[in-house]
Amino acid sequence: MIKAIVKDKKTKKTFFFRYHCDGEQPSWEIPEVGEITTGKWTYKGRTEHQVQCHCQEIPENGADIAHLNYLHLVAANEGSDITKIRLDIQNRRVKHYWNGSWEPQPAPQQHVGIMHLEEAITFGNWKIPFTAAKLDAIQIGPGIVHMMFDFGSLGKGIVLQHVTPEKPLLQKCRFVMYSTLPKILANIFMTCEAYQYERDVYVWNNKRFTRQPMLVKHDGPIMKFRRWYNQFYTENSPKLNWDGTVTDEIKSVLDW
Repeated sequence: MIKAIVKDKKTKKTFFFRYHCDGEQPSWEIPEVGEITTGKWTYKGRTEHQVQCHCQEIPENGADIAHLNYLHLVAANEGSDITKIRLDIQNRRVKHYWNGSWEPQPAPQQHVGIMHLEEAITFGNWKIPFTAAKLDAIQIGPGIVHMMFDFGSLGKGIVLQHVTPEKPLLQKCRFVMYSTLPKILANIFMTCEAYQYERDVYVWNNKRFTRQPMLVKHDGPIMKFRRWYNQFYTENSPKLNWDGTVTDEIKSVLDW
């Protein structure tokens, strides 16, 4: 099981329950978002997906910078079904450009990794007004992300991402938004986010693994991320075998 070292904590309507396979005490806490606590940023909506993959696959997406300008270059107006989207056609009128980086943080914040991202939507060579934004996706431990965004004069806010393992290869992913954006813009933001995210979900649900995967230079900091994420496992963490069985198989739902 993932070594999620967080304290039991209630933050607004979210409950966090800690589990450690070795029974160790927490060594870090989930930071409070002051703008939510004070009411400066208000609730704007949520999305929820079930994903058939290992829980590490989802946060690793943040370090996979190279896939952004392929899988997500096509703007959300073309939907989420990548079996019907011609991803190989690069010459499009409407494009969603991305540029980013991912870095682990030094001690005492070694449980944190941050993706810095800039994005904008273009029509031809024209950048559509008010679509440019800067985002900082702050990965806290193995399953929590605080995605801070800034749309300039339109408003700022945060999207809270929580990944909850339900089975070894079944995750529940929630996105909850708090911001100062007008409600109609927040709805557009969350709809576009959901369409883009569902493209990733299709990949995760159908991904195949090899014993020695090939990584190339343009894959970016994926190996750096995997070394960072390894801190959340211990020798006693249950492992998924190649035949689909799990070491230390749980006996009941209360053991999971």
